[in-house]
Amino acid sequence: MSIERLSQPQLRLFLSVDVEGSTAFKQKTHVKADEDWRYFFFDFFTRFPEQFQAKLAGLVPDVQQVVPWKVLGDELVYSLLVTDLAKVFPVLDAFRQTLAGYQDAPKHGGSTIKTNRLRLKGAGWLAGFPVGNLMVVMKNANGAETEDFIGPSIDTGFRLSRLSSHRHFTLSVELAWVILNQDERLKLYYSGRKDLKGIMERDGYPHLWMDVFEGMPKTELMTSEDALKWPEAADSDRLKSFCRHYILSHGEPDFLPFVFPHPEDHPERQTYEDKLKSARSVLKSLTSDQMENIEEELTGEDDISRWREF
Repeated sequence: MSIERLSQPQLRLFLSVDVEGSTAFKQKTHVKADEDWRYFFFDFFTRFPEQFQAKLAGLVPDVQQVVPWKVLGDELVYSLLVTDLAKVFPVLDAFRQTLAGYQDAPKHGGSTIKTNRLRLKGAGWLAGFPVGNLMVVMKNANGAETEDFIGPSIDTGFRLSRLSSHRHFTLSVELAWVILNQDERLKLYYSGRKDLKGIMERDGYPHLWMDVFEGMPKTELMTSEDALKWPEAADSDRLKSFCRHYILSHGEPDFLPFVFPHPEDHPERQTYEDKLKSARSVLKSLTSDQMENIEEELTGEDDISRWREF
């Protein structure tokens, strides 16, 4: 494993889609043949990625392919190396629209979702490397390499998915701050602080989200129910200010997201470069045996259960 490769600064966007109600659905013993859970999940893991890539091609034609990073049970997690902050929201929005469209499709996944009370939920977060988080590269028996990511931002992202629902697409504070700076007309919502196991347990983590069906066709039932209880979107300027102060006070690392390298006059350039130097020093100090131990841990049988403990 090349320490130089692991030391390269990068910012990544992570997008997660999970199936709600899937366990009960798979455990059903008296279902019709055309409602067998295998049909749905084969369709989901085949068609959702296809529809997402098609949506990306239409909305963000010049972005590199967003590839699946992990499959954890019924959860599919994508990762994108961010080279331009302006591309973050278009990619996120393509994912959100795919999420909404797949649930509402009259055929394939949509029909099974409605018949069996299944729902999709999504979440998104950002993570920087090697400052604050760690990337490792593993090789399988054939020598093919795969990347894995660990660290506080990854832990937070998986925890955040617990706050998501078929209407609430949950965002990390860093991701919310980035997209608010791209378009202040965005409707984002703040539902206070929530307890997340192991994440800001004393103070709680901000629950920020966007409506999965924003700008999408809604049923009369959804529209009438929204009229009764749907909250007001947060004021963009106030929410952006809150996100900024939260990141600077509690973030990991404690500075605003950016794409490396900083401009020469960037106020946090020196702070980041100091932390980058420290992170690189830690990576270089790792022996080959220690790196192998990390790889063994991440490829062991406990890898999936480690995330599922969340």
